[in-house]
Amino acid sequence: MAVALWRRDARLPGWAPPAAMLWCGALLATAWLPLIFVGIVAAAVMQRRAWAMRPAAVSVLAVGIALSALTNLHGGSLLIGLVVALGTAPRRNSAAIAAPAA
Repeated sequence: MAVALWRRDARLPGWAPPAAMLWCGALLATAWLPLIFVGIVAAAVMQRRAWAMRPAAVSVLAVGIALSALTNLHGGSLLIGLVVALGTAPRRNSAAIAAPAA
């Protein structure tokens, strides 16, 4: 979802950025329980905001890095998931490159 958020994929529902923030807060809570409130506050701020997609995607990466620095298993898993998603996500305009317009 973070890759789709970064690309501002139109197929994502308006609640995708707040959901990502709640998810990040839940992951942060595995390191220290009160950090769940970071996700709750971020989700409240990003409610149905068009500008929230890119900051939400960056937040997912930041949470992965922070948890990895704390040697939390969830951080490494999150970063590996991002790498796999980036490697398998379709490229923008890949159809236009593969089949030029006649």
